[in-house]
Amino acid sequence: MVDKQEETKNYPTVLELDGIFYRVCRDGKWQNRCFSDLTKIEQEAFMSTLSPEGLKRICLVLSESLRTIASVALSLEMQVEINKGLEQAKAGNLITAEESFVEFKKKYGL
Repeated sequence: MVDKQEETKNYPTVLELDGIFYRVCRDGKWQNRCFSDLTKIEQEAFMSTLSPEGLKRICLVLSESLRTIASVALSLEMQVEINKGLEQAKAGNLITAEESFVEFKKKYGL
């Protein structure tokens, strides 16, 4: 188990990924933090106040947040691949559109 004093030295970076806010006291100041920006102890304290229905709703919101983050990451990865292709084209290393599409489908499981 993590010591509370040890945990306070390592607050997660505030990213506001999920939109599920909870009020916590950190270093003597009250702050609103997203569930994913809470420490494990803070998350457990928050979840202990929820009904089974509240816990279900958190799971659904977190699931949607994960899907959104994954979608953005995939879009960024695709853009990197497109940029690589453009760089190859500028260098004269051309591949056919068909070859490119086959490789794209293979890489992304389409």
